[in-house]
Amino acid sequence: LYVFYGEASGAYRRWIVTPLFVILVIAQLLNLLPGSVTLVGATIHLGIITIPFGNLLSALLVLYLFVVAGWVIRQMMMRWLPHRVGAEEGVIASVATITRYVLLAVGLVFSLSLLGLDFTSLAIIAGGLSVGIGIGLQDYISNFVGGLVLLFEQTLRPGDVVEIDNRLGRVQKVSLRATTVRTLTNQEVIIPNTAFTTQQVINLTKSDRVVRVEVPLSVSYGTSPEVVRAVTTETALQHPLVLADPPPLLAFGAYGESSLDFILWVSVNQPDKSFRIRSDLYYLLWNAFEEHAIEIPFPQRDLNLGSGWDKVLARKA
Repeated sequence: LYVFYGEASGAYRRWIVTPLFVILVIAQLLNLLPGSVTLVGATIHLGIITIPFGNLLSALLVLYLFVVAGWVIRQMMMRWLPHRVGAEEGVIASVATITRYVLLAVGLVFSLSLLGLDFTSLAIIAGGLSVGIGIGLQDYISNFVGGLVLLFEQTLRPGDVVEIDNRLGRVQKVSLRATTVRTLTNQEVIIPNTAFTTQQVINLTKSDRVVRVEVPLSVSYGTSPEVVRAVTTETALQHPLVLADPPPLLAFGAYGESSLDFILWVSVNQPDKSFRIRSDLYYLLWNAFEEHAIEIPFPQRDLNLGSGWDKVLARKA
């Protein structure tokens, strides 16, 4: 496995190789140890429910097989479908995740049937756990339902660039409990799904990857606004990540106290690089303003003393 898959073989070792080795060791011990037949034929009493120990082992084995099958199928879908179907990566990831959890649910039903539990027994167990689930697992259930909503509605998919709590990041994984977002500082943030279903979240790539990047700037009052517009729009197009369609737009923001205030809007199709693009544009605009003798102002104040100048001059005399 290591020869073919490299470091990725670690997951196969954890999910398949090591558990199968443990199962084979346990099976050999049951065959060799004296009294193993009696042990397998023993029964476990849980209140009014009686479960043979052999059935318990079989149920655990079946559940494990379904868990492994769900994980393997998801890995295969994520590896092979993007090149053959041509669908978006987020859609394939959502379908693969749903398929995995469906297999887990089917495996759980089969395991319970091997234990000999009927609907009456399940109702008794559910009744006993309802209080604990309602109190202790309330947040977990809310996140579970939120994960189902995200997967079925496709409002959030792996690969989407989102902004939440003034942080920009790319969605790495959407699971049934939490969503993993990698920020621009290469940090993985685990966010509960309820944060995406109950709060306002900005999805920059939901239906269109082209977004506008805002670049505020100011020039002195002695500069012609038309010259500023021509220089800034021409300079913005020099950046390789700035799109020519739609073209850059310079909006006249306001007459400031010491400057003419503008906002440069540029279109990009890589929203996760907007901070870097804005920084690059400031560098380009600085050089362009120096070349065209456009002054970047600093705060100024005019002090009018009126008749007070006579008193100042008299003190100096």
